[in-house]
Amino acid sequence: MARGKGHQSIVAFRAGGATWGTAVACGAGHGFYARKFNLSGGPGNIPDEQITGAYVQKIATPGPFDGKAMIECDLTYQGQDRVIANFFGSDTSGVTDTSAYSHVFKFADRDAVFGTMAYEGLKDTKIVEGPSVQFNKLVLSGKQNGVFALQAEGMADDVKLDSAVNTTTTIDTVTVAAYEKVPFAQAAFLMNDQTAGDLASAPIYVGGVEISLERPIKSNVSTERGNKSSLFIPGGFVKGTLKVDFNILQDGTGGDVQLIIDHLASTAKKARLNITSTNLAGAATVYYKHAIHLPNLRIVPMDIIPVDGPDGITFSMTFDIAQSTAAPTGFTSGYNDGIVWETFNQLATSAIAAT
Repeated sequence: MARGKGHQSIVAFRAGGATWGTAVACGAGHGFYARKFNLSGGPGNIPDEQITGAYVQKIATPGPFDGKAMIECDLTYQGQDRVIANFFGSDTSGVTDTSAYSHVFKFADRDAVFGTMAYEGLKDTKIVEGPSVQFNKLVLSGKQNGVFALQAEGMADDVKLDSAVNTTTTIDTVTVAAYEKVPFAQAAFLMNDQTAGDLASAPIYVGGVEISLERPIKSNVSTERGNKSSLFIPGGFVKGTLKVDFNILQDGTGGDVQLIIDHLASTAKKARLNITSTNLAGAATVYYKHAIHLPNLRIVPMDIIPVDGPDGITFSMTFDIAQSTAAPTGFTSGYNDGIVWETFNQLATSAIAAT
């Protein structure tokens, strides 16, 4: 008797696929370690509202299929690029130092950007597959004395247990890319007024960071695919927040008091989160790295220097993420649409290509 055991599964996500609703086989380099992952859903129920003389309704009619995807994992310097690119919609990539490659993720239309998610649900028996998945929520978080985590949620056009594409044979070919977790200790957080100079001399000392993004999409059920959705439809503006935690209230270099003053004066900010490994991705100068650029931020209403007890004053600030009309000083030209995420690693191909 085969039994499902969570520790036997490695989740895989492969970008690409020429046709919506048609899976691609996951294999070498498409896997990564995760704490939780799930494909869920099924046909919805259309209730029968007819009056029949009984106390209980007649059985519902099967409705449109509602599929969802979720992955929660420790952030790594390489391996999750395809998930991040799927959320943003584009990847501009290129070699930077022999074996090192840069990837720049920006918001773009996703009419041809989707991927397949698969994992082993029942050892050597059942593979769970989402043929076409688009992620619409992305959360990056990290705290002192820990590692950064990445959570992605999205929608799947279908969920299968009997795919002829991702099978018990193909799932055994899935491998994990170069694996290096991302300690919070390797992060540097820089922030300045939105109209001020470069960020190089503007460190802010934080004890925790969370970037939360949501890209609304909605199902597109029509006569094209019966009860299955065609390519998902954009559902509105991207919404995003940046939350930073401070271990103590302080002024001077790295201090946070000025941020409170700026908040009361409605001063917009810009920021960059650099997370840099001690290991080289290239031959000489390029290290494994995540760099997240936030060109225009506004603090949301907050408690002003809350005193919650006799200890040192700790507090948090949350910022709304917004577009900037142009890249601010210290940002690369074109880095102005709310958030731009860069990775530097050894992934040699585009993260949205079917490879």
